[in-house]
Amino acid sequence: RALDATDPTRSTAIAWLDALAANPRIRRSILIESVLAERAMHVEATGDRTAAEASWLAVVEQVPYPANSHWDDGHLALARLQRAAGRPRDALATLDRMLAVREGSWGNGSYAAPGFDDGALLQAEILRDDLRDPSAAADAYHRVYAEHPTSLRRDDALWEEAALRRGSDPARACRLWRVLAEEFPCRRFAARARAALAGCAGGAAASRMCEESRR
Repeated sequence: RALDATDPTRSTAIAWLDALAANPRIRRSILIESVLAERAMHVEATGDRTAAEASWLAVVEQVPYPANSHWDDGHLALARLQRAAGRPRDALATLDRMLAVREGSWGNGSYAAPGFDDGALLQAEILRDDLRDPSAAADAYHRVYAEHPTSLRRDDALWEEAALRRGSDPARACRLWRVLAEEFPCRRFAARARAALAGCAGGAAASRMCEESRR
C-alpha cells in the first residue's frame, strides 16, 4: 500500500513483489502463494488483461492444491478474464480444473474452498449467457444445489434452474419451485416460488414456519 501511494501505476509494488517471488526463502515458504496472488491483483489493476491472465495462471500452477489457499480465487479471476476476452470455453475449462479437486467430507465440516460454489454458478452463467445452452446451464445450476450443501447460493441456483426448465419441462420446474418454497421458506425466492406454484398441479407448497417469524 505504501508503494502504491507513491507510485499509482503500481510498477514499483509489482517490482517489489517480483523480488519477493524470486527469493529462494520465500519460494520455499507458504508465503509464495500470497505473494503471487498479490502480484496478480496488482497486475490486473493496471488494466493489462493479458499480463493479468498470465499472473493468475502462475498462482494456480506454481502452488498445487490443497497447499494453495488461493486455488479458488485464482481460478475464478482467471476464468473471468478469459470470459471477458471472449473465450468462454477456456473459462469453463479453468473452472472445471478448480472444481475437480472437490472431496466429500466423511465428518463434520467441508473440504470445499470458499469460492467453489461461486465457480459452479459462474459455469452455469457462462453456459446460459455465453454459449446459449439452456439445458447444460440448467444441469449446472442443479449441481450447485446438489453438490454444494454448505453454500448460501443453493436457492439462487434452484430459482435459475427452474426458470430455464419452465418452457421445456414445466413439471420439473414445479418440483423445483416446491423445493424452494419448502426447503428455503425464509430466503428471497421463497415467495416467488409459492406464487409460481399456483399454476402447478398439486397447488401450494406445504406450509413451513419461517425461523425469522418466530423471533
